[in-house]
Amino acid sequence: MSFRQAYWDEPLLMEKRSAPDVPMDLADLVPPKLRRESLAIPNLADHDVVRHFTR
Repeated sequence: MSFRQAYWDEPLLMEKRSAPDVPMDLADLVPPKLRRESLAIPNLADHDVVRHFTR
C-alpha cells in the first residue's frame, strides 16, 4: 500500500489577499526611510485563514 498525499489546487494566502482597509493617512507617522509602496500582508477573514491551515 502506498501513501498519496491529498492535493488541492487552491491559491496561497498571499495570492488571495485584497487591498487593506486603511482608515487614515499614516504617511506622516512613518519616516520616509522606512516606507514601502505595498506590504505583503494578506487581508483575509479569520475563517479563511483557519480553513487554509486546517485542511
